[in-house]
This record gives sequence, structure tokens and C-alpha cells, in this order.
Amino acid sequence: MRKFFILAFVLSAFSIGSMNTVYAQDQDEDGFSIYSTSVLLLPNIQHKRKNRREYYEITLSEPSGPFFKEVKFLNQPPAKTISQRVDRLIHGIKIDIPPQYDHYGYEIRRYMKSILVPGDLNDPAKIAEELKNAKKARVILDYWKKSLHEEMADIEAKLNDGYSTPTLKTTYRYNANIVNSFISDAYFWIDRNIEFLEFLRDNIRGFAVQYPFYNVPDTNTRERFKELHAKREDGLNRVIVYPPFRAMIF
Repeated sequence: MRKFFILAFVLSAFSIGSMNTVYAQDQDEDGFSIYSTSVLLLPNIQHKRKNRREYYEITLSEPSGPFFKEVKFLNQPPAKTISQRVDRLIHGIKIDIPPQYDHYGYEIRRYMKSILVPGDLNDPAKIAEELKNAKKARVILDYWKKSLHEEMADIEAKLNDGYSTPTLKTTYRYNANIVNSFISDAYFWIDRNIEFLEFLRDNIRGFAVQYPFYNVPDTNTRERFKELHAKREDGLNRVIVYPPFRAMIF
């Protein structure tokens, strides 16, 4: 159902130093402006439950990422049984563990915590910095994937050699499926954010931000903007179902 909203707001066009004022707009169900150059996005899960009209009638504060301090990582005591090793496969994925033991997941979240703070998107230097952070998170995920696959291969070999019970084999298959699903979802999340940041970097003069409105004058650029934003939103929705990642907002 289409809704008609009357709104007036001023967006700073940072690249040319002018001001754009938008008045009457016809909004589609996704909140995107049809006739103007502005796009209403809902990038912050903190605001998801607000009535759509509120985005036009009140000023919302920009989202801020969760706080992750740097920690000194420690190794857990060695697992004493195959069963413990099977259980640990999903530590940091399905099971929360203290940050000092969450060597990979905690660092990924720390690098991804603020990659799309809206106010930073007007700053080319900030976009470049957050793009580097997202790529660092991907490298960490590469190492995590390698570590998990090596552990899974060793566990599977021992299970096949008779160090097993039917129940343990079932638990292993269940946990291995969680690991594989998570790795796929985590790559999708990080890669879609990298694609969006690369697009913003390459089109830095093609948009301006005043949260939650994004001014994207060129039609083709606006359509691509919307497409990539929707994909990174899908990536976020995939990863926040894993409890250790539920605090992520970008």
C-alpha cells in the first residue's frame, strides 16, 4: 500500500557545497522515495520497530556500533575427550564464550562494529578506513574457517576409527552443519558490506547522508545504492541469528 507523506528536510550536498530541500514525496512500502532524489533507508535495527511515519516526523539519532575493547587472548585448557572437541566446534558461533577465548569471532565483530555509521559516509577517509576494517574481518574469517575445517577433519577421522557412539556421531553432524552454515553466512555478511563500501568509495560524489535519508540524485546510482544496501541488510539478518553476533547493527 502506497502512503503519501508531506515532509521537508534539508540535506547537505557535501561534494558541491549546495543544499537540497525535498518536499512532497510518494513513498513505496520499502520506504524508498519514488519521485525525489532521496532514499529513506532503515539501516539500524535499533529503529526497526518504529512506525514508518516516525522517520518523517521526528529526528532520530544515528546508530552507534556496540563497544568492543581490545582483549588479551588466552587458550582454553585442552579438551580431554572427543565429545568436548565436538562441543567446542560451535563455541563462538552458537555458544557465547568469554572474549579472551573467542579468538576469531570477537575480532571479526570488533572490526565490523561501526563500518557503516551513517555520518561517516560523508567522509571519504572514513569509508576507506572502514573498508580496510571489513577486509581485515574477512581475513580473520579465512583463518577461522581453516582452523574449524582442520579440527572437523581430525574429529571425523577419529570418529571413523571407532572413537565414537551413535549419539556422538549425531552431535558431530549437527554441530558440523552449524559450522558450515555459519561460515557461509559470515562470508555473505562481510562480502556484501565490502561491496557496498566499495560502491560508496567509487561514487563518493554521488550521494550525501543525513540519517535516515540518503540523497542520491542520479537514477542509476540510486538503484544500485538501494540494491547493494538491501543485500548487506540481508547479510546482517543472516549473521545476527547466531547469539555471539546478535549485537551487530551493520
